[in-house]
This record gives sequence, structure tokens and C-alpha cells, in this order.
Amino acid sequence: YTYNAPALLSPGANVTEQGSVIFQWTAVGVLPDSASYVISLRYSDGENVVTRAFDAGRATLYRIETSPSGVPNTTYTWYVVVVRNLGCGPASPDATQPCAVSPPSDSRSFTWK
Repeated sequence: YTYNAPALLSPGANVTEQGSVIFQWTAVGVLPDSASYVISLRYSDGENVVTRAFDAGRATLYRIETSPSGVPNTTYTWYVVVVRNLGCGPASPDATQPCAVSPPSDSRSFTWK
């Protein structure tokens, strides 16, 4: 990996959040334009485990205004990873897929009220 794993700052582990949630982590260095922090947010909708990814660019915080599940008291698990946006290989003939250039941070869980 090119970078160390980011360290998560907030939301804290096993807390309850209300309203908008600000995700924050430590910087791993100066990222080039071709790299960004991606937040992975995982939750259960009752039948399936849903994973959503949010590209925070080169910022070390990201705000989500409303709970992605839309269901009160949903527990989310999240982590952050640095990816290179230029891709690491073809995902299809006309596209490339991003690749991780850091290990993922530790994971944390919280409940979105």
C-alpha cells in the first residue's frame, strides 16, 4: 500500500446519532488529485446487508444529512479507505475500477436514531 490506514475519529463506537452525521478520520498524507477517501457504510434492511460507498474526495470529513436506510434506530458499521481513482485494471472494456492504496481503517458501529 502507498498509505497507512486512516484512523477513525467520529462518530464514536457504539454511540447513537441523530439528524445529520459527520464522519471524520485522520489524514494519511497529502493525497494527489487521483486519490480520495471513500467511506463504506454497511447496514441491514431486514432481509439483506446493504453497503453504500461515499467518495469524500481529499477531505477528512463527510456529512450525511439523513440515514441512508430511512428506518429509525438502524445500526451502521463504517470504515474509510484511500482509493486511486485512475483505476487498477479494466472493469469493462470502457471503464476502469478504483483500487485501494491503503488498508481499510478499523471498523466502527453506531446507531442512527
